[in-house]
Amino acid sequence: MQCNAATIARPTSGLLMYIKALFKYSFMGMLLIFWLLL
Repeated sequence: MQCNAATIARPTSGLLMYIKALFKYSFMGMLLIFWLLL
């Protein structure tokens, strides 16, 4: 049970890190677009 939970938690944390990075880059991209529009 504990081993199974660890294998499930590992890809989930990787996915969260990927989503966080994607959000950060998209946020920076939006700021760049706003800066270009202003």
